[in-house]
Amino acid sequence: MDRERLEVAGGCEADAEFLVQFALEGLRPRLAWFGAAAGEVQEAGVRAAGFVDQEDVVSVADSGVDAEVVLRFRGHTGMVIRGRAWVGVEYGRWMEIVWVDGRDAEVFRRFYAVKFGVRREELEFPVGMGVEEARVFMAREHADMRADGLGLVDGDEWLGVAWLDWWLVGNTGTVDVELAVAPAYRRRGVATKLLDAAIERARADGRRIVSGTNLAGDPVTGESPGTAFAAARGFVKKHTELHQVAELPMTDLVEQPVDGYEIVQWREHAPDEWLEQFVELLTGMSEDVPSGERTSEAVHWTPELVRDAEDRRVAQGRFTYTTAAVHTASGELAAYTQMGGTPETPDRLNQYDTYVRRTHRGHRLGIAVKGPNLRALQAGVPLPAVLHTWNAPENAPMIAVNSKLGFRPVAQRTMWERTLL
Repeated sequence: MDRERLEVAGGCEADAEFLVQFALEGLRPRLAWFGAAAGEVQEAGVRAAGFVDQEDVVSVADSGVDAEVVLRFRGHTGMVIRGRAWVGVEYGRWMEIVWVDGRDAEVFRRFYAVKFGVRREELEFPVGMGVEEARVFMAREHADMRADGLGLVDGDEWLGVAWLDWWLVGNTGTVDVELAVAPAYRRRGVATKLLDAAIERARADGRRIVSGTNLAGDPVTGESPGTAFAAARGFVKKHTELHQVAELPMTDLVEQPVDGYEIVQWREHAPDEWLEQFVELLTGMSEDVPSGERTSEAVHWTPELVRDAEDRRVAQGRFTYTTAAVHTASGELAAYTQMGGTPETPDRLNQYDTYVRRTHRGHRLGIAVKGPNLRALQAGVPLPAVLHTWNAPENAPMIAVNSKLGFRPVAQRTMWERTLL
C-alpha cells in the first residue's frame, strides 16, 4: 500500500472543515485512514475509517477520477487545531466476502488461521478442532448438520471469518454463527459486515434464529468484548455454561464402582449389541441436557445417525473413548460417558457427553463411568494434555463430579440468540 502522511492545521472560532483531494488518475481506489478508530463511513465505494484525535468525516466523494475527503475538526474559539493521519490508497483492490466450504485446503488454512488464532489469544486453554479435522468436517456431507464459512478478504489479507453450522435435525430453524476478527482489523466494522452476511444467508435458507456462543467469558461474570458486541446487535443471552479443565495426567483418579452395575467400554463404534439402547441414551441426553432459555429441539437419534456420526469422527481423524454402565439384573444400559480428541492436536482433549438414564439416577453412576474412562484415555494418549468440559450452572451434580475428579473452572461460555423478523 502506498501511504502518504497528511498534516492540516488552522485557527477557528467555530468548527472548521478541511478538504483533502486526491488525484487518482482514473483508477478507482480504496481509501483508508489509519489511527485511533472513531467509526466508519462508506460512500460511493470509498471507505474512510479511523481518525486521529478529534477528527471526523463530514463527507466522502468519488468522481471516478478524484476522491475527496472532508475532515471536520471540532474545537473551541481561538483554538489552533492540528490533525495528522495516515492515508493509504490501493488501486484495483476491494474488500469482498468469500464463501468457504473446506474443499480448497489452502483457502481453508487461511480461514482457520484467523478462527483459531482468536481462540488462542482469548482463552487460557484454547479449545477447538485442529485445522484438518475442521476442514474435513466442513467439506463432508453429514446426516445431522452441514457447515460452511465466510471470510472478509482484502487482497491477500483475511480480516475476519464466520463459521456457520446449519442443523439438519433438531434445531432446523437455527444457524449457529461463530465470528472471529484478526486483531489488526478490530473496531473497523469487520464483525458487523460478516454478521450481516450471515444473517442474509440465514434468511435465504429460511432460518428464523441466528445463535452464537461466546467462549471467552469471565469465569464469574461471563462478560467479555464478545458479549458486548452481541448485546449491541440485538442478541439476547439465553444460556450459560461453566468451562472446566483437567490437566492430565491425573495420578489419583477416583473410581467408584456401584453394586449391581458392570462397566463396558468401546472405542470408535458402539457394539451392535448395545446400539439400540445407546440410541435411547443419546436421545435422553438431547432431551434432558440443561439449555436455559435457548431455542432447543431434541434430536431423536437413530442407529443410522449414530453410525454417520461415528464415521464422521473417523474421517476427521478423531478418536473416542466410551465407558458405559450396565444394570446387571435387567441388562439395561444405564449410563455412558465419552471423551476424545485427535492426534492432530494431542494437547486438547474433550469430555463429550455424560448421561444417566432417568430410572437409574441417584446411584452415583456419573462418577462410576467417568473414572474408568479417564483411566483408559490417559493410558492411550500422549501426555501432558488438557481435558475440557462444559456444564450449565444448574447441573450442579455433574459439576461436583468433575470437581471431585480434579477439574477446575477457567471461563464461562454464553449462548446468544437473535430472532430474525
